[in-house]
Amino acid sequence: ALSFSEDKFRGEVMGIAGNFQIRPDDFRERGYSAYAEYAPTTSLALGASSSFTRATRDIVYGVTDYRYANGVFARYAPVQPLVFLAEADSVYQSLTFNGHRGGYAAFAQADYEPSQGFHVMLTGAVMNGGAAGEPTSFDGWVSAVWFFLPHMDLRLDGIYSSIGTPGGSGAPG
Repeated sequence: ALSFSEDKFRGEVMGIAGNFQIRPDDFRERGYSAYAEYAPTTSLALGASSSFTRATRDIVYGVTDYRYANGVFARYAPVQPLVFLAEADSVYQSLTFNGHRGGYAAFAQADYEPSQGFHVMLTGAVMNGGAAGEPTSFDGWVSAVWFFLPHMDLRLDGIYSSIGTPGGSGAPG
């Protein structure tokens, strides 16, 4: 991985060598992941991201598999304990001799920190992978997260998911 950070700009590009726990080698997805971000103020950041991978043989279909996701994101903190985050991506998968599918994924989140280390979050997401006849999935979360040590947290989530079921009313989680 290579990263860059200067004043209001930052970015990173990472090569993906594949999961070495998967054998044979043909199943490993290789490619890159990258992002670039511009922060015109200390409370706003705008950016773009991109990811591309290729496997010689898809682990399910056994054919060459190309995947990519490209999108934009934004973070905004109007006041110190509140942050809004949103991202929208175009997604695409090409399975040689088994079709192509292009879709989208997006989410928005509000994160409020009433006291240091304790967060309350609301998240909404939408996704369609682009398969023929695939309905759009809608999901929502309400989360309470306590970061009690560095890199350690306790989390409670309430999740609603339509799971892309045609006419489905969703399932609470």
